[in-house]
Amino acid sequence: MSLSLLQNVGMLKEHENSRHKLYALGVELKESSEDLTKYCRTYVSTGDSIRERYWELLNIRNG
Repeated sequence: MSLSLLQNVGMLKEHENSRHKLYALGVELKESSEDLTKYCRTYVSTGDSIRERYWELLNIRNG
Protein backbone atom coordinates (compact mmCIF):
# COMPACT_ATOMS: atom_id res chain seq x y z
CA MET A 1 0.00 0.00 0.00
CA SER A 2 2.77 2.47 0.86
CA LEU A 3 4.47 1.67 -2.48
CA SER A 4 1.26 2.60 -4.27
CA LEU A 5 1.04 5.87 -2.31
CA LEU A 6 4.66 6.66 -3.12
CA GLN A 7 4.02 6.13 -6.83
CA ASN A 8 0.94 8.37 -6.69
CA VAL A 9 2.93 11.14 -5.00
CA GLY A 10 5.48 10.99 -7.82
CA MET A 11 2.74 11.19 -10.45
CA LEU A 12 1.10 14.06 -8.58
CA LYS A 13 4.35 16.04 -8.59
CA GLU A 14 4.82 15.34 -12.29
CA HIS A 15 1.28 16.54 -13.07
CA GLU A 16 1.80 19.64 -10.95
CA ASN A 17 5.01 20.50 -12.82
CA SER A 18 3.27 19.99 -16.16
CA ARG A 19 0.37 22.17 -15.07
CA HIS A 20 2.75 24.94 -14.00
CA LYS A 21 4.60 24.82 -17.34
CA LEU A 22 1.33 24.90 -19.29
CA TYR A 23 0.08 27.85 -17.25
CA ALA A 24 3.30 29.78 -17.89
CA LEU A 25 3.07 29.02 -21.62
CA GLY A 26 -0.56 30.16 -21.67
CA VAL A 27 0.33 33.46 -20.02
CA GLU A 28 3.17 34.03 -22.47
CA LEU A 29 0.92 33.30 -25.46
CA LYS A 30 -1.79 35.59 -24.14
CA GLU A 31 0.65 38.49 -23.69
CA SER A 32 2.17 37.85 -27.10
CA SER A 33 -1.27 37.77 -28.70
CA GLU A 34 -2.26 41.04 -27.04
CA ASP A 35 0.95 42.69 -28.25
CA LEU A 36 0.36 41.44 -31.79
CA THR A 37 -3.21 42.71 -31.71
CA LYS A 38 -2.06 46.17 -30.60
CA TYR A 39 0.59 46.20 -33.32
CA CYS A 40 -1.95 45.17 -35.95
CA ARG A 41 -4.43 47.86 -34.89
CA THR A 42 -1.68 50.48 -35.05
CA TYR A 43 -0.78 49.34 -38.56
CA VAL A 44 -4.40 49.48 -39.70
CA SER A 45 -4.98 52.92 -38.21
CA THR A 46 -1.74 54.50 -39.46
CA GLY A 47 -1.07 52.60 -42.68
CA ASP A 48 2.65 52.92 -41.94
CA SER A 49 4.63 50.92 -44.52
CA ILE A 50 7.24 50.00 -41.92
CA ARG A 51 4.58 48.00 -40.14
CA GLU A 52 4.13 45.75 -43.19
CA ARG A 53 7.05 43.74 -41.83
CA TYR A 54 4.64 42.74 -39.05
CA TRP A 55 2.73 40.43 -41.39
CA GLU A 56 5.92 38.58 -42.33
CA LEU A 57 6.80 38.17 -38.65
CA LEU A 58 3.30 36.98 -37.86
CA ASN A 59 3.46 34.34 -40.60
CA ILE A 60 6.85 33.16 -39.32
CA ARG A 61 5.52 32.98 -35.77
CA ASN A 62 2.48 30.98 -36.88
CA GLY A 63 4.69 28.54 -38.77
